[in-house]
Amino acid sequence: MESISITLPDNIDALKALLIEREAQVDELREQLSSRAIEIEHLKLTIAKLRRIGALYKIEEQIRGKPPDERRRVRQTSVGACARRTPCRCSTR
Repeated sequence: MESISITLPDNIDALKALLIEREAQVDELREQLSSRAIEIEHLKLTIAKLRRIGALYKIEEQIRGKPPDERRRVRQTSVGACARRTPCRCSTR
């Protein structure tokens, strides 16, 4: 690790002010880090949702042109593999 040479003021009040300034900078960086972590988690959930949607589109592609009863059966058996979190409305039509 490199050593950083910083000249510190001799005045105690100036040192206190510098410390307060640094603490504010650290707090701001912590907030930014926390915000980034929240954003990353949101993006992970979005990616998972898009993957589930893609899997549903793949199922629809495979059953296109098939009779309605067969499409309904395939949807009902295949949708669980998409790891959906909310009920699928595609099989109720």
